[in-house]
Amino acid sequence: MVTAFGDIPTAVDAIKLGAYDFLLKPPDFDRLILTLKRAIERYQLEKDVKRLNTGVENSLEWLLGKSNVIKSVIKQIRQVAWSDFSVIIQGETGTGKSYVANIIHNMSKRADGPFIIVDMGVIPETLIESELFGHEKGAFTGADKKKKGLFEIANKGTILIDELQNISPYVQSKLLRVVEEKKLYLLGSTHPTEIDVRIIGATNTDIKKAVKEGKFREDLFFCLGEFMITIPPLRERITDIPFLAQKFYRDTCEELGKPVKEISEDVYNILNRYSWPGNIRE
Repeated sequence: MVTAFGDIPTAVDAIKLGAYDFLLKPPDFDRLILTLKRAIERYQLEKDVKRLNTGVENSLEWLLGKSNVIKSVIKQIRQVAWSDFSVIIQGETGTGKSYVANIIHNMSKRADGPFIIVDMGVIPETLIESELFGHEKGAFTGADKKKKGLFEIANKGTILIDELQNISPYVQSKLLRVVEEKKLYLLGSTHPTEIDVRIIGATNTDIKKAVKEGKFREDLFFCLGEFMITIPPLRERITDIPFLAQKFYRDTCEELGKPVKEISEDVYNILNRYSWPGNIRE
């Protein structure tokens, strides 16, 4: 899509509706030609992927389940995995957001690159900027050597920002700059470091509600939420409970070297009646 009306919401909508890229008038013709070449390459890749779709879908069902709601999630994973779209994964604690993010990475063209997980809920506020973006020697007291940040470590791969809702407004502004410019500045440095990282965010809250309440920057949401996946809680996919029970039971027996026996119907009935507040993790 080439247009003179360039703003983030329009660009996001265009991409969601199927545009490969979004260019402003007058276009840079070198970039336009490169974009067309990449679009053609993408088309060829998608043709190859379609031939593998049946096998991929069966594999994903084996990993995630066969309920109708989880089949919808599988469809979304297949749609977004081969792209470089940023993704926000929403779901209650324990629903498997990190697991799904890892699947997306492994199905992407970045699968050979690193997959780095950042838990924003456990990093002290005073260290977040240094952990994410790195620092130069002497940037602050105790910085006795140069340190790469997690974004630089994730270069050519995927970074999962877990507990997205816990990012402070200050770090949100820093993150927005990195996402938009595809470069970062180490603390204490005036020279940018270019990076090529796919970002996946995970949150156990309604991120759109956080935007409306002013707790999360709207412009950052538009950049990170190019594609959104909501993972349902286990109580909304009870037909997957027997499948998951068998899977975990079999894995545990193999780990402990025990013979695998059948799970009785009485046990399944008990499992199906339970509400699973901790979801799959529980």
